[in-house]
Amino acid sequence: MRGGSHRLDRAGTTFTAAAILLVAMAAGPALPAASATPPARIASMNPCTDQLVWMLVDPARIVSLSHLAIDPEVSTIAGEVNVRHLNHGEAEEILPLNPDLVLNGPFSHKAAALLLQRLGYRVVEVDAANSDADIRAQLRELAKILGAEARAETIIAAMDARIAELAPPPGAMRPTAVNYQPNGFTAGAGTLVADILDKAGFALPGGGGAWRGYRQVPLERLVIDPPDVLIIDNSYERWPTLAQGILSHPVFQSLNQRTFRVALPNRLWVCGTPATADAIEKLTEVRRAWLVKRGARP
Repeated sequence: MRGGSHRLDRAGTTFTAAAILLVAMAAGPALPAASATPPARIASMNPCTDQLVWMLVDPARIVSLSHLAIDPEVSTIAGEVNVRHLNHGEAEEILPLNPDLVLNGPFSHKAAALLLQRLGYRVVEVDAANSDADIRAQLRELAKILGAEARAETIIAAMDARIAELAPPPGAMRPTAVNYQPNGFTAGAGTLVADILDKAGFALPGGGGAWRGYRQVPLERLVIDPPDVLIIDNSYERWPTLAQGILSHPVFQSLNQRTFRVALPNRLWVCGTPATADAIEKLTEVRRAWLVKRGARP
């Protein structure tokens, strides 16, 4: 996580985008300073930080979450959120709320985060998690900033207990699995998806070393060497795009006869949160179903 403080008090003031830019250019970067008082007015501009802060603090301390916080396809807290102000990651949406902490992710709303930081607002960037170990570390680090250490430890203990309970027995059969997304994007070694699959008792193709990170895998490669289990997210069907055309391609559909195809909501592993335990549980059920289909002991 990265962040700075020294907030400028601008309550009730409305800025246009041009005015914000001019002030930021003139002001220069804010000086970071530690704060002994936990933030009381927290704004989040990223769906992953939305979920983390919602778990850790009382909703009364949250002045804004991203508009994706209420999207059930992306957010695991969509049914719980009751924050009045939802933002689209624009600095002019955040400024009138006079936050004393702004949370953001590493890939979203970079310009708005920079403007807010240069205006003197404390902005903390929460990195993407690639494992349950990262999730623990980020929860603890964010909890220190929020003054919610005890709450974080309770959440972590519950997550760890679930993951341990779901762990496959030593020597258990590990089917190969691929999470196939629109445009053929898949997750390889070193990703949160790979970590979740491993803890659910699956293996990546090629012994886990076929590729690292996220990359496009041609449909032809799946056809030549299909995984034991093919995981997709049917939520994309609600908003048809050219990118997901590959998922309805006749050749892709023919894989149904050669692999065990299942749907898993993307919201369970798009963000590094304790909800990944839900993904592990659902995938554990998938693995057992695959073993039963093969006539093996689940």
